Amino acid sequence: MVGRIPILDVGPAVDCGRRPAKAVTGETFGVSATVFREGHGSIGAGVVLRDPAGKAAPIVTMRELVPGTDRWGADVTVTAEGLWQFHVEAWADPIASWQHDAVIKVPAGQDVELMLTEGALLFE
Repeated sequence: MVGRIPILDVGPAVDCGRRPAKAVTGETFGVSATVFREGHGSIGAGVVLRDPAGKAAPIVTMRELVPGTDRWGADVTVTAEGLWQFHVEAWADPIASWQHDAVIKVPAGQDVELMLTEGALLFE
């Protein structure tokens, strides 16, 4: 089932994910995924890397690789030997959505008071 923010085509993947990707200790490698949502709201995405003991490292924020392509990526580094795992998470980003709208509307004098009120409510 695909959710409201689908995450597709996650890589690296070997043999369509049937085999583990490989890296050596200290190696940095890229993780990428296609991440999008319905509508015009902004999103964020990140990689969660789990060490061989199953402990999750802090999320590594992904960036859109080429604006408008829905392809996101980040670099992560394995720090010890063993079987590591990773997954990609995505979320709605209401602050980025508001900022995008405010940058357009405020200089144009459109809904300035409303935009400032909405922004203030986001930070309460």
